Amino acid sequence: AIPYLSALRVLIAGGNELGPEVGTALGAALGGLTELRVLDLYKNGLDAAAGRAIADGIAGRASLVALDIRENAIGDEVKERLRAEWGRLGKYKEAGADSTGLAL
Repeated sequence: AIPYLSALRVLIAGGNELGPEVGTALGAALGGLTELRVLDLYKNGLDAAAGRAIADGIAGRASLVALDIRENAIGDEVKERLRAEWGRLGKYKEAGADSTGLAL
């Protein structure tokens, strides 16, 4: 966890080509970001392992209202896992015009 970032509410890193290693590390760090509401990882060169780490990291994260992980090679299995977790969080909406929801 990243103690001094625990209050981070918005993380917008779309289009930065972070890559699989950074994505996996970020997924592991998400557990410490207890106030995170928006996570934008659009087009970052993430793979299935990074996607699984992110899915693990958002598990039970009721504060999250928007997740954008489009245009990453996370695979259909990980997308389904993210959809399932989104549903478990009580959030059934895919991303919409109001910038909330899940964008796969």
